[in-house]
Amino acid sequence: MQATLDISPLEGGSATCRLSEDVFSAPARTVIAQAARNWLDRRRLTALELTHHAAHGRALADDGTHYANMVQRVAVVQVRGSQRGVGERVKELYDLVDQAGQLLRRAEQALPADLAAPHAAALAAHWQAGRQFPAMVALAGWLAPLADWPAKAGLCLDLLSDETPAAPLLDALLAEILQADAALPALFGAVPNMGARLEQFLALLSGQALPLFAAPDAETLAVPTAGLERRLASMLARHEMPRFRAGLADRFRQLLAANGGLDDNEPPNELTALRSLRKAMAPLPALAQEEAVRAALNRRYARLSTPEAIIALFEPAPGWGLRVAEAFRLHEELEDGTARQNAMKYIAYAFDHRDFLRDFAPAGADRGKLATALRSMVNRSSAAPHRKEVFNRALAGLGAAVDAAAEAERRRMVRSQAGPEDKVTYNGRHYALRNWSPLGLVFGPVPQPPAPEQPCQVHVRIRNPVLTVNFEADATVARVDDGGTVAVRYRCRDKSAERKIKEYFGL
Repeated sequence: MQATLDISPLEGGSATCRLSEDVFSAPARTVIAQAARNWLDRRRLTALELTHHAAHGRALADDGTHYANMVQRVAVVQVRGSQRGVGERVKELYDLVDQAGQLLRRAEQALPADLAAPHAAALAAHWQAGRQFPAMVALAGWLAPLADWPAKAGLCLDLLSDETPAAPLLDALLAEILQADAALPALFGAVPNMGARLEQFLALLSGQALPLFAAPDAETLAVPTAGLERRLASMLARHEMPRFRAGLADRFRQLLAANGGLDDNEPPNELTALRSLRKAMAPLPALAQEEAVRAALNRRYARLSTPEAIIALFEPAPGWGLRVAEAFRLHEELEDGTARQNAMKYIAYAFDHRDFLRDFAPAGADRGKLATALRSMVNRSSAAPHRKEVFNRALAGLGAAVDAAAEAERRRMVRSQAGPEDKVTYNGRHYALRNWSPLGLVFGPVPQPPAPEQPCQVHVRIRNPVLTVNFEADATVARVDDGGTVAVRYRCRDKSAERKIKEYFGL
């Protein structure tokens, strides 16, 4: 994956490469890794190896096109916003690299004998004594004969003892290896799909057990093959390794934001993989709440909320009840407004379908229990109140009365929240209606409320997208709250209005 060039570590002040020694710095390597990404990947090299091994530097210089392109890219960004010309900065960079190459060749010739071959104690001793440059030159030389990423990462792990002061160097090198796309399967083994790779990264970052994945064309679970993931997990358990951890998190973000599917791009499998991934993110709330991570998750969910994807997700379920339940579950997981609308359109379509009642549940299923569970899901959802009322009315005739728990649920759900235009007129004054049912009204607050059990007359006005009705009612006060809110039992005087009310509540 080609990174976007960001040379901010070298912009301004003393951080800019002005001396030949600056070329060997960590900020310089960050820029080089981006500018020469493709060249490094083809040769299985890190920026540390390129800057600290003279033969690699000569190979890049001999590859004139790539070398010139890399220097040009860096120069263009570094002079942006200044009065300097690109050509001037290009010449400076060429001169700095040439001078750095001379320093590097002298360092290689003067390398101490104890650093001639890989040796953890020698590396640690030189690093601790402040001879960090020869230690890095030695490490780059040890890596030079190694032709693949597992061998290079394996050497780093071999050198990384529990007490070594050279851990920052090895941490930085492992983080640089992570930047190469081809290094991922080499370090972490083969996995079935991108979702599995992301879950693996999350397990490493959170210290959880590494997940098991089904091997392709196999019925048994299998750990990733040919990788160093268990050694890396052990390393992260013993060492802070801040650069490597940050590199893992960056790779997670990059893969999550990529266009490829988590599984096989089939909507049901993609949704399962996405939910599994969100569950795996739970131990890392800071990462999960990052704006970029949430945006990437929302984009993936949005792909699963198109009309075509929704049909593929829910139509195979046996019966409208199960389809609607899954659609409600997806609706509550979505954050994007358009995606939520698509899910709600499907839910409304399902409830309005002519065969909704007939094909509500699969043969042999308990329609009452399924209706009760679905009513609970409807009322816990973030759907608009008027939609909840419509959905509950559709569910009222599905045989829930045969189940005691379902009947209790129905009684709880029959009360409806009032809308902003719903009013009760009592003693000539209008009061906001709070909620209501076919038997009761809650309104107020009333400054001088009636006493409990006191009879009274009220006028009720209901206006919402589903029902418009005005009626006079005889009422009896059931209770009065401390704030003056009044609850009454009522009987509608108008028979036609009473029929509308019963139809509205599905009775």
